[in-house]
Amino acid sequence: MVDDMVIWLYWLGAAAIAYSTLSATIRYVYHWRRGDRIQAAQAALQAILCTAGLGTIWAIYRTYIT
Repeated sequence: MVDDMVIWLYWLGAAAIAYSTLSATIRYVYHWRRGDRIQAAQAALQAILCTAGLGTIWAIYRTYIT
């Protein structure tokens, strides 16, 4: 039962990071089209960091869960 809860928490964390990546990408496009380059750069940085987080989650999955 505890293993199932850990798996659920793992996937909830992965879903939250994926949502943040998508949100940051959409905000990047919005700010870029509006002409606000500083906000667009911040959104791009967040998207890059979230993508790195997804890569880390994937590596943890490949190493420890499968």
